Amino acid sequence: MHNHPSIGVALKKHDFWIINDIIWFKKNAPPLLSKNRLVPSTELIWLASKTKKYYFDYEKAKKINNGKQMRNLWEINAKRHITKHPTEKPENLLERIILLGSKPSQTVFDPFMGSGTTGSVAKKLGRNFIGFEISQEYFKIAEERINLTLPEQKLFND
Repeated sequence: MHNHPSIGVALKKHDFWIINDIIWFKKNAPPLLSKNRLVPSTELIWLASKTKKYYFDYEKAKKINNGKQMRNLWEINAKRHITKHPTEKPENLLERIILLGSKPSQTVFDPFMGSGTTGSVAKKLGRNFIGFEISQEYFKIAEERINLTLPEQKLFND
């Protein structure tokens, strides 16, 4: 939460064009144990590109959104983690991002790979994947998870 402004500044400093900010709303966000702040129920996702020529599957977005234009507020429930990584994202969130922003056989890059959710979903959707992770423990979890993933398992119906 406290890094959002810094990320936006860093993207602009490195000549990225910010296309959208997407708010992921988790109506079932897990409760906080502490009682000194509000329960965080949203996360910010930056959609950015080095150029104004980028891939965006508008028709897929409409299909996923029941024929309506997709908004930047995505209500997707939080899920129980598959691994022990503390900030693991749900696969259906990453599937939406990958489906809208890439074509089959293209390469998806995740500079903060964590437990490999992005890589696993990219493989399921027939994309190539490159990921970086500084933690050896999480890298091994991600490597095993991605290696065990079968390609072309669809989470959304086409």
